[in-house]
Amino acid sequence: LLSVTGGTLSVDGTVSGPVTLTGGTLSGTGTITGAVSNAATVAPGHPPGTLNVGPYTQTGEGPLAIDIAGPNAGQFDVLQATGKLQLGYGVLLASGLALS
Repeated sequence: LLSVTGGTLSVDGTVSGPVTLTGGTLSGTGTITGAVSNAATVAPGHPPGTLNVGPYTQTGEGPLAIDIAGPNAGQFDVLQATGKLQLGYGVLLASGLALS
């Protein structure tokens, strides 16, 4: 178990095992093979980019920050979850989105 309580964990390779966030930020374009529980901030990419995770739990304490610069692949962040996806009543922060 990797526990993030502050700072930034940028995953650009592979992290084996579960990750729990209670503070700080999880970002990057790598893979976490275990479950991820978010009670802090998850911000895929650098941006933009794709962060691959195992089962994912989004709690009410942790926002999911997605950058959107356009509709085409490579212009937005992706959180790719494998397995069970639990979305609590957290906040989705979308930046760079221009609605017309």
